[in-house]
Amino acid sequence: MKIGYDSDGFDPPAAVARVIFSNPNTGQRLDDVRMLLDSGAEMSALPLKVATQLGSNMQDAPHLKIEGFDGVRRPAVICRVHMKFGTMNVEGDFIVLDQEYGILGRDILNCGELVLDGPALKWQFSRPH
Repeated sequence: MKIGYDSDGFDPPAAVARVIFSNPNTGQRLDDVRMLLDSGAEMSALPLKVATQLGSNMQDAPHLKIEGFDGVRRPAVICRVHMKFGTMNVEGDFIVLDQEYGILGRDILNCGELVLDGPALKWQFSRPH
């Protein structure tokens, strides 16, 4: 899978994927969800807006505390969704964050090889067969 960088929402431009999410309980689906490729993030995160549009029940969802790069611990909710990223299909738990874009962290990125070509503003993700 080859995709470019996003220069509209990020300065400097950042590697961003467009993925598909669905609610495994209802089948409700959202295409073209913007996800930052972040090898510094331990877990992947879903935008709150997406979790809400998918009809995810976050009141009964597990809660935990997450620590950001700034060292501050914040409460977070976990949401179970199905994600299609290129040829990869994953059903799993995502942290829900109140921001415009999601994050693909090492829990997903470590399943394949990610090559960032900053000067060309392109990236490539591939999985072993």
